[in-house]
Amino acid sequence: MTTERGWAETPGGALLGSLIADAFARASQHDDEPAHSPDAPSPSNVRDHH
Repeated sequence: MTTERGWAETPGGALLGSLIADAFARASQHDDEPAHSPDAPSPSNVRDHH
């Protein structure tokens, strides 16, 4: 299990990978939103809507 594909194919591995990816996406979006998207809805509004 040295490759991402290896653990992603195990039961629950895909879900774990999805959760991790979602967590990184949320963190990245939260950090980048004010600087890159000043006209976009605030991260708190995005989080509440989701």
